[in-house]
Amino acid sequence: MKIIADANLKDIEIYFSQFGELQVLSGREINAQTITDADALLIRSVTSVDKALLENSKVKFVGTATSGTDHVDQAYLANNDIIFAHAHGSNAQAVADYCLSALIGFSRIISPKVKKGRVGIVGLGAVGLALARLLKSIGVDVLAYDPLLTEEQRRIAIAVGVEFTAVIEDVFDQEAVSIHTPLSFDGKYPTSNMIDLALLARLPNAAVLINASRGEVIEENELLAFLESRPDVFSILDVWINEPDINLDLMALATIATPHIAGYSRRAKTLATKMLAESFNEFMWAGDGHFPSHDQFAPVKLALKNNVLASVESVVSAALPIEDWSVEFKRQITGTANRGGAFDKFRKSMINRSEFSDFEIAVSRLNSQELTNLKNLGFKLS
Repeated sequence: MKIIADANLKDIEIYFSQFGELQVLSGREINAQTITDADALLIRSVTSVDKALLENSKVKFVGTATSGTDHVDQAYLANNDIIFAHAHGSNAQAVADYCLSALIGFSRIISPKVKKGRVGIVGLGAVGLALARLLKSIGVDVLAYDPLLTEEQRRIAIAVGVEFTAVIEDVFDQEAVSIHTPLSFDGKYPTSNMIDLALLARLPNAAVLINASRGEVIEENELLAFLESRPDVFSILDVWINEPDINLDLMALATIATPHIAGYSRRAKTLATKMLAESFNEFMWAGDGHFPSHDQFAPVKLALKNNVLASVESVVSAALPIEDWSVEFKRQITGTANRGGAFDKFRKSMINRSEFSDFEIAVSRLNSQELTNLKNLGFKLS
């Protein structure tokens, strides 16, 4: 059994070496020539899987360590009896933490002095729901648009306290909007270019716009025109069209620009690899594999120093300093002719990123409400 895997899959050797020969390659080096003798293929979103990649190979198992699956031609896999697995929801908490950090940093809604307004969420799958839970846990209302939810998913969201609208325009009337829809090109509700200038123009003054789903969900030229004409809007962009060769004009206009790292954390990446290994074990290995617990490879609790514990905002900023990441990413990608290489290099450097639950903080300088909010966000209190 030969398994070819993206070298950036976390703990890949720990989980997959038991199944046979494991060869790791850069995700962008995985092509029809490099996988001809592979029995299984493990990828990330940087590798497109279709007939052109697989037709001359003997691959019978494809696993992607991502929640999104738009880079995989699932119809081709099904028609050729190739088993498919993905890591749905593995990065939900990591993305939710990233978006919460952005909202706390830039939204007037999440402020101890402002108790009004709602955060609009487009797409209430695993990530959108995780963000909604965080927001509701600190007293922020959520208005969601997702016409594709099942009745059970809707019931769970309502129990969390989410309000729903059947009209996407209502979401863009809010002071903050976070986008968490998958990328699709057909069906009743295709999402490719679903967000246009008309929707963006509805955002009120000093609104926050977050896209941590797929760059193609927003019409790029119209987003560029909008941000040029509305410098009051705080834009947090983590996903881009044509990654890694992204539009530098759009990056320059973004308040926060990061290279598709919202879902990057040690916990998320280890969990994704484990989920793929469990699927492989079930369908290709007769259930005989053995796996360490997820927590065994999670990072240890990281102490935050007392000088950052002045407020919830300062704790969140210290834990996930997305402004610093943005400054450094913009510096690196504009300082080289190889912007694709800079994009991938920065992304790879973030693979051990922590989540809120990895931090332990002292309680001495915060009031009871602040401590409650931090605990609800996942921080450990000492």
